[in-house]
Order: sequence, then C-alpha cells, then structure tokens
Amino acid sequence: MSIVHHRAIDKLRSHANMPNFVPLDVVQQRESDAPGTWAQVWSSLSGDVVRGALEQLPAEQKKSIELAFFSGYTHVEIAGLMGVPLGTVKGRMRIGLQKLKSMLDRPEAGVTGA
Repeated sequence: MSIVHHRAIDKLRSHANMPNFVPLDVVQQRESDAPGTWAQVWSSLSGDVVRGALEQLPAEQKKSIELAFFSGYTHVEIAGLMGVPLGTVKGRMRIGLQKLKSMLDRPEAGVTGA
C-alpha cells in the first residue's frame, strides 16, 4: 500500500510541473461556474420540446402537471384549487405524464430518452 501511495504522489507531483497542467478541481469549478454553449443550447432546445409537448395535452392534465411541477403544489392542494376529488388529480397527472413520455420518446420530438 505504501508503494502505491508514494507512486501516486510522485505521479501527481510530476504532472503539477507540466506547463499545461490544470488540477481537476479547477476544471470542475470552471465547468460548474459557466456551462458551455452546447449545454445552454441543449437546455433551451429540450425546454422548447417539453413546452411544446405540454401544449398538446388536454387543459385539465396540463394544468395539473403545471401546478405540481412548476408551482410546487401537492396533489391535495391541486384538488382544492381545481375543485375536483384527489383521485381525479392523481389520474389526470398520471395520464398526462404518460402522454408526455410517449411524445418525448418519439424521434421526431427532437429529444430521445428524456
């Protein structure tokens, strides 16, 4: 164990003296501070696809999903807001999420596996 430990330290020290060496923690910090252009583009495109899919849902399913996922309401709160039984809210959300999944799984949706 000591031999492996000392060789690992030697390897790290030899890399630290290289002119283009950047420690891993610095690279990770840079990536988390400013996402790359491609990450921003992908996020924007996938957001557009999800919004488009949501627009295709029936109004009650769309409203239930929006209240739960974007406004943070619980199922019970949504039932109170919409004036419907709790089971109705759960059913609408389940069916709506199933429809969203099938829409987003289609290749023409532009997002695969989302």
